[in-house]
Amino acid sequence: MPLQLANVDMGLIVRSAAESFGEEARSAGIDLRVLADGHRLVVAGDEGRLTQVIYNLTTNALKFTPEGGTVTLRAVGDDDGVTVAVQDTGQGIDPDALTGLFQPFVQLHDDPDRKGSGLGLYVSRGIVEAHGGSIDGNSEGKGRGATFTVHLPVGPASMTPTRGV
Repeated sequence: MPLQLANVDMGLIVRSAAESFGEEARSAGIDLRVLADGHRLVVAGDEGRLTQVIYNLTTNALKFTPEGGTVTLRAVGDDDGVTVAVQDTGQGIDPDALTGLFQPFVQLHDDPDRKGSGLGLYVSRGIVEAHGGSIDGNSEGKGRGATFTVHLPVGPASMTPTRGV
C-alpha cells in the first residue's frame, strides 16, 4: 500500500494514543504518561500508518507492564525531525534477544495470556523505514522495562513515497 503523505503532528498522535489507551491503563493499574514537546513535532508522512506504529508500541508496553507500573509516551522535535519514545517499567527484554525483535513472528514471551501475532514490530519497522526513519528497542534486561524509539525526519527529501508498506 503506498503512503498517503501529508503534514502529520506526531504530538497529536502521541496524545491520541494516551487518550485511547487511558481507560485500559487505569483499569490495569498502570500510570500512562505523556510528555510531548509543544513545537516542531510535524513530519511529512502517512498519518494512519504512523498512528498504527505508535498504537502498536503503546499496546506492547501496556501488555508487558504489570499493575503499579508506568508507561511513558514522549515526543520531542528538533530541526532534523521528531523522536517518539515509548518507555515502560515492565518485564523487560533479555539484551541477547534484542537483535531479533523486528523479525516476523518473533515473540519473546511464552505467556499464553499475552497473545499476539509476532508481526507488530516487524510491520512497524517497515512503516517507519518507508518514511525514511528508524526504530529501535532497548532494555537493560529482564524485569527492567523497555524503551522503543522512533525517529522520523522532518521533510520529504529523505522519503520514498512510492514504496509500499
